Amino acid sequence: MQDMLVRLYDLPTYQAGNFDYEGVKIKRAISPEMDLICIWVGIHFSKAWASECRVSFANSPTSCFVAYQGQSIVGFSCYNTTAKNFFGPTGVLDTYRGKGRL
Repeated sequence: MQDMLVRLYDLPTYQAGNFDYEGVKIKRAISPEMDLICIWVGIHFSKAWASECRVSFANSPTSCFVAYQGQSIVGFSCYNTTAKNFFGPTGVLDTYRGKGRL
């Protein structure tokens, strides 16, 4: 099994604002998107992850990021949901996996 740890200290520098990589845009989710995103997470991953995703919207700022291609959600990530300083859940549609490092 692969190591699932994320080395946050080794990520490239990220400027605040929306991020666009080969047509996939990544942005912080906002509260009006909560139902749409959580339902999507429940359909594509699990109800448990959808519940954790819902918790991320109670944080200020929201601790959920969403990846879009056009108007379609293709991935999400949350932090500070299960516990403080805990990363996850996170998920990307199968067809968008293995595209390289952002």
